[in-house]
Amino acid sequence: MVGIFVICLSLLSLVFNFVRLFKHPVLEVREIYASANLTHDTWGIDLNDSSLAFGKVVVGSVQTRKVKVENGYGFEINVFASAEGKIAELLDFPAKTKVPKGESREIPFTLRAPARIPPQEEFFDGKVKLVFVKA
Repeated sequence: MVGIFVICLSLLSLVFNFVRLFKHPVLEVREIYASANLTHDTWGIDLNDSSLAFGKVVVGSVQTRKVKVENGYGFEINVFASAEGKIAELLDFPAKTKVPKGESREIPFTLRAPARIPPQEEFFDGKVKLVFVKA
């Protein structure tokens, strides 16, 4: 009896996920390389346009970089952001950003450098993933 219940629940979950996928299909996925060097005494800016590079960041400080997303679709979209890798633990950002049809938004990614790290410079990197979905 428990086995039949589990199978029915699994099938219901599968159907629900398929319906949700077709209602809000993924339009695009972008992966952006992100990095930061945490230091004790120097700072430096990385002006790279193709990545989310914070450059050299002094421990205990906060820096924000923005990623501009444009909606070229004929409808409103949601952009879901996530981060992975060693840098993920240092980043704050909105999980979801609505972008109206024909408009653009800047998604802020704030790096909060911890006040304590080992005496040597420490490198953090990873990826930021942006998933574009019809709203």
